[in-house]
Amino acid sequence: MNGGGRSSEPVVRTDAQTAAGWEKFHLFVLPSPGPVGQWFIQTASNNCVTAVNGGGRTSDVLHTDATLAQAWEFFRFYFDQGTGYHAIQTVNLKYLTALGGGGHADSPAVHTDAATVGNWERFHIWKCGDLGSNLHYSIWVPYNGTLLQAEQGGGRISDALHAFEAPSNNWGIFTLIRQADGSYAIQTTNGNFITAVGGGGPASGSPGSDNLHTDATQVQAWEKFRFVDQGDCTYAIQTVNGWYLGFPPSKTVPGPLAQFTTRISDINAALKFKLIAADIR
Repeated sequence: MNGGGRSSEPVVRTDAQTAAGWEKFHLFVLPSPGPVGQWFIQTASNNCVTAVNGGGRTSDVLHTDATLAQAWEFFRFYFDQGTGYHAIQTVNLKYLTALGGGGHADSPAVHTDAATVGNWERFHIWKCGDLGSNLHYSIWVPYNGTLLQAEQGGGRISDALHAFEAPSNNWGIFTLIRQADGSYAIQTTNGNFITAVGGGGPASGSPGSDNLHTDATQVQAWEKFRFVDQGDCTYAIQTVNGWYLGFPPSKTVPGPLAQFTTRISDINAALKFKLIAADIR
């Protein structure tokens, strides 16, 4: 609430439907020397989120008035690459719970007493703003809420990309590599790059060749994409020829991304993807 700075209820709520200023946080990993994999969470007011008593509470659960990150301000994030969800653990080895899975305006909206991870302990950590370079992301597909997967980790020209099943292995993790012109190459786990055939424009592929490939071994024009920030933690993906990734309106059954179109000229009709920060773990 109020972007942080609070030590009495209401401190947090879980009913926001869009990511505005108060719903955005900075995450900072504790540098070495120190425990590996501990993070602190900074609010919009530059305060830190505190798990009171280090966790284990169902009332007076969180504060957001800390100006320094000390023991109770550190958390661990555990990433499930198959679903794209994170679990958030306090220093007392308890997990954050969004009561009812979220949607609460009353207090407390969260607990910190869970000993195991169930549905209410799962969170998506969406990336907002600048995507950096050489960072790892899972790409959430808005059509059906699944994650993009490079089949076999890449290296394919047909049945190359799926968006209808939980990713296997690390096939749902991509590295975004910023290019000199501000575009991005999208690298699969086996080191290949996604290609928009023809630089974008084909409405669909053929039985032997999709309109999106994953077999490129170097970045040339067709391997460059722009992630157009929509200001709400979503991105339209644009090909080098100015087309956007979309989905035929008549399509009703989930299928491989090859059935998506790369021939959307109006950004308003393009899919708006979300990126999950896979490096936060």
